[in-house]
Amino acid sequence: MVKYFNINDIRLDGGSLCLNFVNTVHDRTKEIRIDYLGNMDDLILWSHLTGGIDYQVKEKLLKVYSTNHMDQFHSETIKIRELLHRIFISIIRKKTPDTKDRIWFNEILSKHFSTIELDWNGHNIEEGWNLPVDHPQLIMAPIIKDAFRLMTQGNTGRIKECPKCGWLFYDTSKNGRRKWCSMITCGSQAKAIEWYHRQRKLAQ
Repeated sequence: MVKYFNINDIRLDGGSLCLNFVNTVHDRTKEIRIDYLGNMDDLILWSHLTGGIDYQVKEKLLKVYSTNHMDQFHSETIKIRELLHRIFISIIRKKTPDTKDRIWFNEILSKHFSTIELDWNGHNIEEGWNLPVDHPQLIMAPIIKDAFRLMTQGNTGRIKECPKCGWLFYDTSKNGRRKWCSMITCGSQAKAIEWYHRQRKLAQ
């Protein structure tokens, strides 16, 4: 069973676009999935919320692709989200991802990287995508590029899984010992539970 949360309530604790995308499942440790991406509207709004697409692209996509049900593109996007989760979990556990997942991810890389382009604006060189402003691929292209960057240029030892909710995050702390996706939520809850159990032991 899948339930849906309001996309405007989502926290962005992943530290990177691709990890925030993976974290659009509210709590991966629960048997009942609570998803923030219930339809294309949610996916488009999330992409704008995280800076993946600008306002103009958001408005164009909402006008063309707005829907109240899970269409083929939305369904495929959710599958890619789960693919990225499996790959990053393998990296965290220092294992090689499944062969089928590696092949699929490389196919996705080829598809999206074939649309990347550079634009010269005076002396400034800007990165963009050779896609129409209303193309839904504009949602996934930045996510895939960010995942590629994190896997190849980031410190993969800093990619971690929150033990409380199962969210993934990139640890930017100075000592590299961050444990929770957020101290405000999971960290404080875990500490409150630890305090409660300590008090019970002292009372016995």
